[in-house]
Amino acid sequence: LMANVDEVLVYHYILDLSVEFNEKSMKGNIVLFLEPRNEEVTKKQFQMTLDSTLVNIESVSEVVLPDDFQVTFCRHKQSGLLSHETTSSEVPLGFLGNILGDKSHTPLPFKGLSYSVYGWCVQISKPEATGKAWPRCVWIKYHTSPEGSSLTWATDQDGK
Repeated sequence: LMANVDEVLVYHYILDLSVEFNEKSMKGNIVLFLEPRNEEVTKKQFQMTLDSTLVNIESVSEVVLPDDFQVTFCRHKQSGLLSHETTSSEVPLGFLGNILGDKSHTPLPFKGLSYSVYGWCVQISKPEATGKAWPRCVWIKYHTSPEGSSLTWATDQDGK
């Protein structure tokens, strides 16, 4: 395992997935709420390593949270994936937009982060980000590969 859990703590996450049975893949979004493990690590440039294998990353973005932001927990069923009806610098309305909007339900701004995909991990970085400039929220859009060993696709007794 390569994740740097001793430096970055994911204290909450929101997962929004759809299963594509014909393609033998899962597509979706994960929003990670982060905090540094201690003050010492914030003296270094932000870098987060996530364990993964055969995951296709479509984008990685920092969601810019207001200082007083708190995670909203939903008690009713949400439906649908993120809609794509936004500008390129806002979190979409829809499932995650309802959670990541501010009190006026205005979508929060986001900006792309640098990332690299290796055989067993994804490394996300924000060059020259130290201290308070560390991201507090990261949004990853991705899909799995049919060849990935993390998912097993079984057939029923009719071979379907």
